[in-house]
Amino acid sequence: FLNIQIVVLAIVQMLLCILCAVGSYVWREKRGFNMYYLMMDAFVQTNYSNPVAYIVVYTLTFWILFSAMVPISLFVTLELVRFWQCIAFIDFDPEMRVKEDPEDKSLWPKARNSNVNDDLARISYVFSDKTGTLTSNEMQLRLISVGMHRFGRESHRFEDMQPDDSPIHVASEFDTKLPDCFSRIECIERLVDHLQLGVPTTDGAKEALSTQVLKFFTCMALCHSVLPEMESNRVVGYQGPSPDEVCIANTMKQLGFVFKENKSNIMYINILGKKCKFRVLNVLEFSSDRKRMSVIVQDQRKNIYLISKGADTVMLPRTLYGKDTTASSREEVDEMIHDYSCKGLRCLMFGAKQLSFEEWKEWNMAFRLAANDIQNRDKRMASCMDDIEGGLHFLGITAVEDKLQEEVPESIQILRDAGIKVWVITGDKQETAINIGIACRLISDSEKLMVFNEDCKETLRQGISSELRELVRRRADQRKNPGQKKDEELVIDGKTLSLVLSDESLSKDFASLGALCDCVLVCRASPSQKAEIVTMMKEYEKSKLVQSKPWGLKWTGWLQHLTDNKVLSIGDGANDVPMIQRADVGVGIAGKEGRQASNNSDFSIARFKFLVRLLLVHGQTTQYRNANLIKYSFYKNIAISVMFLYFQFDSGFSGQASIDSLTLNFYNTVFTAIPILIFALMDSPTENLETLRKYPKIYNTSNSLTVITFWKAQIKAFVDAAICYYIPYYAAFTSGGNNLDGLFAVGRISYIALQGVVTLEVLTISRHVTTLFVAFVLYSWLIMFPFFYLFEYSMQVRNTRISSSNESRPHTSTLFFLWKSHFFPAIGSNRGALKKMEKWKTKTLLTLTFLSLSLSL
Repeated sequence: FLNIQIVVLAIVQMLLCILCAVGSYVWREKRGFNMYYLMMDAFVQTNYSNPVAYIVVYTLTFWILFSAMVPISLFVTLELVRFWQCIAFIDFDPEMRVKEDPEDKSLWPKARNSNVNDDLARISYVFSDKTGTLTSNEMQLRLISVGMHRFGRESHRFEDMQPDDSPIHVASEFDTKLPDCFSRIECIERLVDHLQLGVPTTDGAKEALSTQVLKFFTCMALCHSVLPEMESNRVVGYQGPSPDEVCIANTMKQLGFVFKENKSNIMYINILGKKCKFRVLNVLEFSSDRKRMSVIVQDQRKNIYLISKGADTVMLPRTLYGKDTTASSREEVDEMIHDYSCKGLRCLMFGAKQLSFEEWKEWNMAFRLAANDIQNRDKRMASCMDDIEGGLHFLGITAVEDKLQEEVPESIQILRDAGIKVWVITGDKQETAINIGIACRLISDSEKLMVFNEDCKETLRQGISSELRELVRRRADQRKNPGQKKDEELVIDGKTLSLVLSDESLSKDFASLGALCDCVLVCRASPSQKAEIVTMMKEYEKSKLVQSKPWGLKWTGWLQHLTDNKVLSIGDGANDVPMIQRADVGVGIAGKEGRQASNNSDFSIARFKFLVRLLLVHGQTTQYRNANLIKYSFYKNIAISVMFLYFQFDSGFSGQASIDSLTLNFYNTVFTAIPILIFALMDSPTENLETLRKYPKIYNTSNSLTVITFWKAQIKAFVDAAICYYIPYYAAFTSGGNNLDGLFAVGRISYIALQGVVTLEVLTISRHVTTLFVAFVLYSWLIMFPFFYLFEYSMQVRNTRISSSNESRPHTSTLFFLWKSHFFPAIGSNRGALKKMEKWKTKTLLTLTFLSLSLSL
């Protein structure tokens, strides 16, 4: 916005310079040649006979004269103000610190980009991750399935158990069937003979269940990338990149399956008091594309096993079903996962298989070759991992609960009340995401959701078109009856979203539908899809603004897009970085998945609830201050430049300023700089900033900085400058005993009046007046008078020295001196002008000027 207005103002300035240059040439031709004492017929430098040369030279002269019209210093002032707003108001905001640990500076808010401060007040969309952003990322195991057998009570809380509780006690509290299984496991003398992890269990019913528990729990203790925390040679906890893995490892420790250490690729585990060790041969890392993680281990009997865990969408196709397997059918396993998901739990599916040494050796050689390939390394490694991770025997399912952060439902409701459309994009299963959406008030009625789960593009196109027409009709009815407004909510999964993003026309229709919805929930989305969704909605809002304008004014829609309908993305993990960087404003959560999102964002916060204060309080306050700073800076510069413009009509468009250059330089640097700076740092739109949070519906409704309000302030500058100039000009006498006989005498009176008006202007626009602010406003105006006194004194000293050194030189009149004599017949010294004025005349001029200005204000 600021750059556009500067370009427009520069064009206006150039037009004024050209018009004044043409006016100067016309005045010379019509009147100047007739005034012989001006010697206009003497064509010397700056007084060319060639019309083009004359106009060009005077255009440059007027460009220099009106150079103050564009406030170049505004950029420096604005950057300083924005920087201070970030470090003083956002970074040190005590209301945006975690109450549990307010002294932890790593969790304090952090503003990394001051250029988007104003955009915080113009957010129309919030795109949010779920895990770690809406939830606390504090995973707790709630239910498990060992094979097709379900274990656990939903009311049980592992986190409530004491560290010294025995595994048998913890197991009995979790499920009454587990202690019997543990007793049978403890009776086994050589566990290594029963740890055939990749082989289906075929023993009797009770023996089979205990063996399955042994295999599944051992696999959970092996398949991870966590590191143990040791105290006094005992494991007290785990640290790892994934909260899910830390949760499962801690739960297995409570149940007696303790991962002790990983030393030289040897994993030592303690199974109900019995020590076992496994050699880690390969680790197939988790990635957002693979959605699974695997390890290849070798037991003490030299048997090699592949253990894999991941999302059900990638694990179900890789698992064996039917006879001679642990899973009877894919449908039953899928139904079990569906039941857990409907409870709002995150599911991980485990599988394993046994490998022969030759099979592993051949695969390992291909895997190492792929790892050494510089050009196609990722693609070849992914292909090798995909080849080995097939034909798995089903081990079980873990169902983990991720609690919502505090005040998330209230925060989402405030954002929706503020007119912000909230999109939650997650990789979770649809049922899990919907339950979390209901819990955080993102979804108000699950029975009336618009759900898109389609494999056919044409079917999807028809469904979106049908829902779009119906939604447009409902919105039209709601505008007629505002009291009957209902929330419109939409859910779409990842595979359907892939179809949407692959077709341009389909993506436009879906963006139109999503823009009309109050909230959208996207499930099973990849990190690249998150970024593409943000881009899709940004392009849609841009095209909507352009298309809404009439022909010939399409460009105004593009300009409006630069300031309206900003998009914000918020996330906590590395997979959220593309989405954060694609948005207009990126917010990172300093969570438990590292600092990648936080370090790549514009703003970093510790909890989702702080987003409300960031937008509603800091955003609106910053916009209010900066908007008035911009308008006022242009206003005061245009006012002084326009006063010079008015003077040109009374000086034959000579390009002469009505005040000296030193006084003009002090105008921006001393006299008018401090009040607006204090305003931009201290003023606020309301006395209590919590009012902005209490009434969210006023968000994004401010018109403090629009094209209309901006140019309205600049038109006011033209009026104020006219009053400040013409009242002293027509009230002054240029002859007689008490005349104003200096070139700058009237100009200084106009300058004093304009300085007073400009200084009072910042006081009138302020809403929060303090004693300090009033003191600096008065100081900025009163400081002029000692400045003029010192200036006059220094000029007297200077003129005395010059006259003493030039006593022997004859006085030579110049063109400028002759010009002054024409417009001010009583020519004399400027330094005595104000002294010769009678006190009542000075008071009368200033009183008339301020009275007229008060009426214009």
